[in-house]
Amino acid sequence: MSWRRTIAAVPTVNLASAALAVPVMMVTFTIIGPFEQMLNLNLNRGFTVYDGIITVAGAFIATTLVNALFEGWILVRFWKVPRNLNPYWLWLIANGASNGIVFVSFFALMFFGRS
Repeated sequence: MSWRRTIAAVPTVNLASAALAVPVMMVTFTIIGPFEQMLNLNLNRGFTVYDGIITVAGAFIATTLVNALFEGWILVRFWKVPRNLNPYWLWLIANGASNGIVFVSFFALMFFGRS
């Protein structure tokens, strides 16, 4: 893939996965959160009444994996990137890093943004 196509592909793929990330995160909170509360595993109060560390970790893992799979599908389907496994491992690591920044930002707002 040329540099010009890469520069066009990266924002396109990231915008598409950002639209998917929020629903995946909310669905994960809705599914895992009640189980964590039912098992009395609340290690820390999170974004809502029942979200603890386990729920947030599950949401992070689910969001990272779904985003990486979705972005990989877009790259193969629309940008005709060959199905070589090596770039996708790097893509997964990059997704983990960017999702990590988002979750750290949420935690910062949650704990330090209180008045």
